[in-house]
Amino acid sequence: MTAFACSLNVSCPEQTINLEIKNSQLWCLEFDSSTTMAFFMHEIRNHTPFSPTKSLPVKIQIVPYEITHHEEKIFFYQQRYHATENNEVITVNDFIGQNYLQQRLIGQSILRERRNDPITHLSTGEFKIACLLKAFQPESKIIFLEELFAGLDSTNRSMVIQFLRSLCQATKTCIIVTTTRPNESSLFDHYLKIYLPNQQYPREKHAIPLKPLFQNKPLQNFQYAFKLTNINVRYNERIILNNISWAVKKGEKWALRGHNGSGKSTLLSLINADHPQSYANDILIFDQPRKYGRNIWEIKDNIAYFSHEYFRYMDKSKTITETALQIINSNPYKPAKEPNTVTEKLTLLMQYFDLPVHKLNSPIYLLAPVHQRLAVLMGVLLKNAPLLILDEPYHYFDSTIVTKFNFLIDSHLNDTTLIFVSHNNNDFPSCIDHHFYLS
Repeated sequence: MTAFACSLNVSCPEQTINLEIKNSQLWCLEFDSSTTMAFFMHEIRNHTPFSPTKSLPVKIQIVPYEITHHEEKIFFYQQRYHATENNEVITVNDFIGQNYLQQRLIGQSILRERRNDPITHLSTGEFKIACLLKAFQPESKIIFLEELFAGLDSTNRSMVIQFLRSLCQATKTCIIVTTTRPNESSLFDHYLKIYLPNQQYPREKHAIPLKPLFQNKPLQNFQYAFKLTNINVRYNERIILNNISWAVKKGEKWALRGHNGSGKSTLLSLINADHPQSYANDILIFDQPRKYGRNIWEIKDNIAYFSHEYFRYMDKSKTITETALQIINSNPYKPAKEPNTVTEKLTLLMQYFDLPVHKLNSPIYLLAPVHQRLAVLMGVLLKNAPLLILDEPYHYFDSTIVTKFNFLIDSHLNDTTLIFVSHNNNDFPSCIDHHFYLS
C-alpha cells in the first residue's frame, strides 16, 4: 500500500482553508454553520482542490449525508414494519458487500446478528452503520464522510470512530469527517474548528410576527393524546417492543430516548397509524381505540409527524410550497387549505430562517441538504396539529437553526402535545418536562 501526502486548499468566503493530509490519518472538521460546510463540500466535489506533494494514488470518495443506493427504488415508506413485504428485499449482508474488510467490520458491529435480516428491518441508526460499512472500499485513499454522527447514539458514535481508525490503519486511507456539531475531539488525529470571519448575526427572533402561524388548532377536546398499554411488537422470533406502556396527556411535552435499535421509531409508527401490528395492541389515540373500521385519515389529520425515514422517502421533485400543501392536506376527505394562505405563512417562516423567499417554488432536491430538511419541517409545523412528533429532526442543522426552531416550539406551541426524539442533549426544546426511555 503506497504512502501519500497532499495539500488541500479550499477557497471559502472570507478565507482559504489549507490542510496537509497524509495516509492513515483520521480528521474531523467542525464547521460553524451548515452553510459553510455545504460550501466546503461543494468545492471538494467540483474543483478537487488537491496538490500532491508526493505521488497520490487517489481515489477520492465522498459519502454524503443522505446516502441512497440503487436497491432503494423498490422500497416504500414504512416497509420495514410490514414483515410480509420484506421477503424479496436484499439482506444486510448482501447490501454491505462481500469483501474481506467489510465482512470483518460487520462481525465487529451491532449488525453482526443481523446479517441475514432484510435491509429494510434496520432502524435509522443501524442503517447508517450499514451504509458506512458499504462505503468502506479499500481502493479509496481519501474518504469524506458528511455529518457522520447524525442519528447515532453515543455508544455507536464511539464504535464508528474506532472502526474508522481501524480502516485508516488497515488500508492507509485518510478519512475526513465533516460536521456542524462538536464531537469527541480526542478520538481523532486532527480536529479542526472552521469559523468564517465576519459572519452576519441571524435575524432578531422577534422581528417577524409568528403568532398567526400557530392558531386555530383542530380537535382539542381530548384528555389523552395517546395511551399505550402492554404493547408488543415482534417479527418471528425477534422482539422489538415488549410490554411497553405509556400515556401522554393533552399539552404535555415529552422526550423519547433510547439507544439505536431500541424501538423508538417502531413505537412512534404505532401512534401515527403506520404500523400493521397496531391493530393487535391496546392503543388509544385521542381517547379513541385504534381498531379496524376507524378512519386512518382522522388519526393522521391530527398528527404532525417528521422522521428521517419520512424525509428520505418524500418526493423531492416537489417545490417547498407543494410539499407543505401535501403535508397540511393529509386527509383526502377534508377540504384542502387555500394555497395562498399556506404560501403567506411559508414566506414568514422562510424569512425567519433567513432563506431566500424566491426558493418557495424551487424543487426541494435543488436546495442544500440542510434546507431540504428545513423545508419539510416547515410544512410539518404549519400543519398545526394537536400532536407534534419530531423523530430526530435536526440532522445536519447547526446550532443557530436548532435555536431558532426550538424558539418556535417553546414560544408558540404551548397547547400542542409534543414527542421529541434525539440522541443529542442540546437538541431538546426547553419546554420538555417528561422523559420516556426505551432500553
